[in-house]
Amino acid sequence: MVRNKFCDRLKTLRQQADQSQQDFAKRMGVTPATINRYENGHRFPDVPFLEKLILEFNCDITWLLTGSRKESNLDSDTNGHTKNKEITKITKWLAANPDAQKLIIKLINASKEIEDATEGLKHIANKGLTF
Repeated sequence: MVRNKFCDRLKTLRQQADQSQQDFAKRMGVTPATINRYENGHRFPDVPFLEKLILEFNCDITWLLTGSRKESNLDSDTNGHTKNKEITKITKWLAANPDAQKLIIKLINASKEIEDATEGLKHIANKGLTF
């Protein structure tokens, strides 16, 4: 068995997410046995798992793999979660303004619909069809 500190950091992330190994495995797209092997140091995850872990938990890859902090203009908490000060301010403002949250969600959804319609029109144009 290869014991490394990665396994401890992975377990910490899972516990902070307040998830069982089963729930965490489902979220990460692997089996609970795989999570168990990672947390016990029997296996090391592949790159796609690491990428998803970093994206899902906004985790500092350097901290996750080595336990060290990389130099950055972002703040990191003790578990390697990066925190951009501007994003933190925006998040707090949104939390205090639920009406603004609703409007921003509408804007995001409308933007996606416009993007989808634009792609559809491009597809039609590429076929040489005219109106």
